[in-house]
Amino acid sequence: TSIELLKEVAVGHGPTSVCQYKGSTYIGNKGGIVHRVDQAGNVVNDFIVHGNRWISGIAAFRDKLYLLIYKHKPTAHAVSVYDLEGQQCQNWDIDDETTDFFRVFAVCDDSVILANRPKKEFQIYTLTGILTRTVKCGLLSQSGVYLSQLEQNSVLISNDDTQPKFFKVNVENGTVEWQSEGGTIADASPRGVAAYC
Repeated sequence: TSIELLKEVAVGHGPTSVCQYKGSTYIGNKGGIVHRVDQAGNVVNDFIVHGNRWISGIAAFRDKLYLLIYKHKPTAHAVSVYDLEGQQCQNWDIDDETTDFFRVFAVCDDSVILANRPKKEFQIYTLTGILTRTVKCGLLSQSGVYLSQLEQNSVLISNDDTQPKFFKVNVENGTVEWQSEGGTIADASPRGVAAYC
């Protein structure tokens, strides 16, 4: 019922994504840099430097950091995998056919799940970047989709469409298992979603 600011930590300008894992917080920015902040608030600047690209999303799974990378010119998207020491382990290109690409992926159940909005489908990759299947999902809007891992085989979606809502979607078959009640989110376009408890 209340929020109290305990500490502020400076991590450079243009943060675009954040992920907490094993006591550290990882912040990606639009300059292609990931900063790491420990529990005491100490900042490791330039923990990962990926070059002139946006870090559009960060997810952690089994001691690896998965970065969703977006480059403006030429338009290109990729997933890059790093270990917890900041060393790159894997990289692969992806196809979304859009000019903006924010927080539309999740990592769960040994899979990297990406939302291809124009095709209204999930693309399911192995943890090493092999596309294993696609699953149709008509709820994926063209304007903005934000994913969060919910539990095994399902994700939580906030859909930034004409009537924004939250949905729980089974990524095995694309079915909606739950959606928010009571209409739309008033006067807001959701910019992100996270599952808690």
